[in-house]
Amino acid sequence: MKKNPIYQALSIILRNTGKSLPILKYGLIENGWLRMTDLEHEIRIYLEDYGKKPVLADIGLQLKVNDMSAAIDAAQIMNVNDFPGQIDPGQQAVNISPKVLDGLIDLLPAVSTDDSRGCLRSVFVNRKKKEAVATDGHICLVKKLSVGPMASFMIDPITLKIAECFTGNLTGLTIHHRLETKGTDGTVSTHSADYLTLTGNGWQLVSRVLPAKDYPMYWRAIPDRSQAVSVVWDKGLIGEVSAFLDKAKPFTNPKTHLIHLIAGEGIVKNDSISFFRRTVFARDILPLKPEQVIGVNAEILQSVLKFIQDRPVAVTVGEHMINAIVFQGEDCLALVMPLRTSESSAGITRAELLKEEGGKAAVIPALGNQMRKAA
Repeated sequence: MKKNPIYQALSIILRNTGKSLPILKYGLIENGWLRMTDLEHEIRIYLEDYGKKPVLADIGLQLKVNDMSAAIDAAQIMNVNDFPGQIDPGQQAVNISPKVLDGLIDLLPAVSTDDSRGCLRSVFVNRKKKEAVATDGHICLVKKLSVGPMASFMIDPITLKIAECFTGNLTGLTIHHRLETKGTDGTVSTHSADYLTLTGNGWQLVSRVLPAKDYPMYWRAIPDRSQAVSVVWDKGLIGEVSAFLDKAKPFTNPKTHLIHLIAGEGIVKNDSISFFRRTVFARDILPLKPEQVIGVNAEILQSVLKFIQDRPVAVTVGEHMINAIVFQGEDCLALVMPLRTSESSAGITRAELLKEEGGKAAVIPALGNQMRKAA
């Protein structure tokens, strides 16, 4: 059974309210609308059956028992006057086709979760390049847009997740640019702020986002591989690599999820648990020389495969084994920064990787098998 999109949206906001202000766990019902906020996002839901007098409702309780009367009764301990005022997005606005947001949810695995990384915690929609991008510095995902936006903007994960809740009921998207003035100790500073307003039948979301101009020039970090030798990953090869990652990841280092990729092989070597696994693919997966090895985070590579799905992509590597691996498709691009496997930019060699600690060459198990060295 399909989940109630209203409850899904409210729960997303509720999880983001934190613990500092208890009043944010409640929603304000007034003039038939329920309003809830985490101070950066404000969602309004039309209820119809409630009067003009403002009352609070315990949103957590409502999500559990689906009884608004009980939720209102439970909120009597709170003062309705303590509820935050409405977010004012300002008057300057640019209307954007809501279809611009189609598929942007797929970029979220590349959005940074580091609080110190500011704008990298959002997806950037680039008007000039007609594409959307997300990157955390380790992975970069780029998606071509089927509809060109009238302006560039940033959109955060919470806004995208709520938009996804209302798939099929998103009728409007507006970008507001506003100059904000704040006085501190008699000084006045002016800065710009962007707000996104998403609307649909019976709901509205206003989100405060960083200005689009703050996003870094990500395209400068994407190497030109137009003349490089590539290997095409089609549906069959993507399936092989995906199966290898599923089996390999549980045995990798839990912090780095390090796996090693050679031209036509995938290797997991975790000395801390004396584990070794080698898989030979049906054909080459990377355009590497026989002795070259690239270290990759298996979890990140899984995110890339999920992003490109079954679409064929041309895969290229750089001159050094710490250069980006690029997956180029017709309407998508993914970039993965390899993990260092040695102090040298060239990385370790295949022969070094397959050597045991005693200096002997490791016995290689048959395709799909695994071997544990003696402890």
